[in-house]
Amino acid sequence: MVLRRRRPATSEINPGQLIALGAAIGFSISMILAKSLTRTESALSILFWMIVVQMVVGLLPTLYVWIARDGDPLTNAAFDQARATDAVRE
Repeated sequence: MVLRRRRPATSEINPGQLIALGAAIGFSISMILAKSLTRTESALSILFWMIVVQMVVGLLPTLYVWIARDGDPLTNAAFDQARATDAVRE
């Protein structure tokens, strides 16, 4: 039996690999910052500010790809629920 050594593929970089690398780097930065903040801040304030920052960072790409129906999507969802409830009552 002969074992061959294989070299890793170096021909192309998949976009998914770059996304995973970026996510890992972002997560590690987040953990390092949270760990350093525990010296001076309470856990509740760290949690609050992490949620605020993540909400803003998540909102930016959401606004770019958001496709709204005619009108406000939250209002439409509420009206759809009300119509479904009325249909069940009839």
